[in-house]
Amino acid sequence: MSMHQTISTGHYGNDTVIGKVIDAESAVKILDANIPVSGELKFLNLDWYAAWGERYVALNHSNTPVSFISLESVTGKILGACPFVLEPYYGCKIFSLAGYYYPFRSIIIDKGVIPEGIKALVKTLHKSKLANVVRLGPLEQEAEITQNIEQTFKEQKWFCHKVIHGQQHAVTLPDSFEEYTSQLSKKMLGNMRREKNKLRKLGEVRDVKYSGLSAEEWAPVIDACAQVEKNSWVHKADNGKSVMHNEEMFWKRLLQDADTSMRTTILITYLDDKPISYNVALDSGEWRYGLSAHFDEDYKKLGVGGATHMLVIEDAIEKGIKKLNMGYGFASYKQRWNAEPTSDLIEYFYFRPNILGGMLYFASQLKEFIDDQRPKLNRLMGKAIHYRN
Repeated sequence: MSMHQTISTGHYGNDTVIGKVIDAESAVKILDANIPVSGELKFLNLDWYAAWGERYVALNHSNTPVSFISLESVTGKILGACPFVLEPYYGCKIFSLAGYYYPFRSIIIDKGVIPEGIKALVKTLHKSKLANVVRLGPLEQEAEITQNIEQTFKEQKWFCHKVIHGQQHAVTLPDSFEEYTSQLSKKMLGNMRREKNKLRKLGEVRDVKYSGLSAEEWAPVIDACAQVEKNSWVHKADNGKSVMHNEEMFWKRLLQDADTSMRTTILITYLDDKPISYNVALDSGEWRYGLSAHFDEDYKKLGVGGATHMLVIEDAIEKGIKKLNMGYGFASYKQRWNAEPTSDLIEYFYFRPNILGGMLYFASQLKEFIDDQRPKLNRLMGKAIHYRN
């Protein structure tokens, strides 16, 4: 199949939305087209996907490039793009939405033509035979893009398997930092002050903000974050959730882009010259995304993570940011910061409506059932061994 073949169409006003499968080189014109996306997606550009693609190739020892499905009107107006890779899976291919993690994964689309654009995208996937499995996400369940994806795949009779990652929490930020802190627990604020004073007794404490740096200036900042994460609980738990440690190549490549550099803020707390806490945030429209935050386990009892997080919030308010997305997980901790539940993050697996797709869908459902029942089976086996002895 030609990488420039027109596959499918959907309606866009009096024109038509045309889906085309193209390579990354051809996608430059799309991602430089200043597509009027929703405010929370304004950070997306070719560098996001170039950085992720290089990481994907390195980790998977693969030559699979990032490709795109472009969405255009018949008059040539560029309306959007869906970045993807084709991943091998037991002799099959999975069409997988490109990007590191939410919010990095998303379909770029003109906010004025979301229903029509998504219809063209799904029909392109349906008719092109690119893959028997389509993996999209994690995506916000309640987002307009996601709702249209669900509806259109349903119309095409694809099987759907959902994996729920968790419910996000977000803080609505007031106009002043003083107003924000007045909403927090006095006990929490008092503990933070006492912990900060204890930390100062151990050496010189410096809180440093980085933003809008050159690639060369970002490099030691990323290395400092990686050093903190290496000494954090997430690395010691060896749970595969490291974001900065062993991922330095991705961040250094990503921050070469001037726009991304300006949107990114990293706060690091140093004790003397040692980095002991960091927080990485990304701004887009009225939103700030908390992408990663960790602290050195040796200073856990001194609340360094919370102190750095407070600085990120203060900086966001000063910049006029209205919403802070804190991601999912650790709900009780986030609620202490006045965060409220928002949309679930869900990963969608769609299986083509044919014999192979049906078999793969059944296998995914069976695996989920076995995983859900495994704790019960382990308890029953334990009881059986107990009674037998």
